[in-house]
Amino acid sequence: MTSAPAGRTWSSAVSALLYHTLGIRTFAALVLMQLVLLTLPSAMMNAQQVPATGALAGRVIADSTSRPVAGAMIAIGETGRSAQSDSAGLFTAVGIPSGIHIVRVRALGFAPFEQRIRFDSGQRVDVDVALTVLPQTLAGVNVVARPVPSFLKDFDARRRTGMGRFLDTTDIAPYANSQLATLLSSRVPGVRQVRFGGRTALASSRGNASLKEIPGGDTMDRQLGAPRACYVQIVIDNITLYQGQVDEPLFNADHVNLQAIAAIEFYTVANRPSEFKRAGGGACGTVVIWTKR
Repeated sequence: MTSAPAGRTWSSAVSALLYHTLGIRTFAALVLMQLVLLTLPSAMMNAQQVPATGALAGRVIADSTSRPVAGAMIAIGETGRSAQSDSAGLFTAVGIPSGIHIVRVRALGFAPFEQRIRFDSGQRVDVDVALTVLPQTLAGVNVVARPVPSFLKDFDARRRTGMGRFLDTTDIAPYANSQLATLLSSRVPGVRQVRFGGRTALASSRGNASLKEIPGGDTMDRQLGAPRACYVQIVIDNITLYQGQVDEPLFNADHVNLQAIAAIEFYTVANRPSEFKRAGGGACGTVVIWTKR
């Protein structure tokens, strides 16, 4: 005969002893209690495996076009859980504690969205969010009028007509260390600089067909190599310094200090104001210079 294992023999003996000592009912109760104790850990483990949190999933769109909104931020109350919508407007947030939370959705260019949502353990809430497009508001522009000095009132009035070319200190400042001829030839169409013998004169670059005799300066200018050209009339502080006459000494623009100039005007013969129509001058254009006071 094959003997049973010692452990099994001892267990059977204990069971038989309890059966005869306690009776059938008490013995059955003890067996049932043992079975409950054996299955309790398994039941507790299964209970722990059931999720204690919920989830949120959905899509963010623009209410006016129904197009998906990418990059929207979705925050769930004070839980610290959040999500961001993808290029299709879709999002998913998990690990949301059970309870009622305020879901907030924000996206650039849209009004914020808020909604109270209840989350249950192991449940996923699906929601579509339609955001309202914010109206585009342009920032205001503060226009501050710069005071015009009294001696430039007429200059400012002529500038408002739009006839001619006008430069003020804002235009002149970048050329403060340059020459007048450099400034005018760079900023005023139709004006060019003529260099000769270490001097610089201002002339028109648009021809001289209207002149019967082309100016070339006086004898000294010609000796220094001044060419014949359509030299412009020069007026400084309302005093005519050069008119463009034959044998008239040319005006040396290098003598003008740009840092001392407040404003400059230039007119062709066609748009020259009456106050600068000096006798016999301005056939090639007129440069009017105002110095600082």
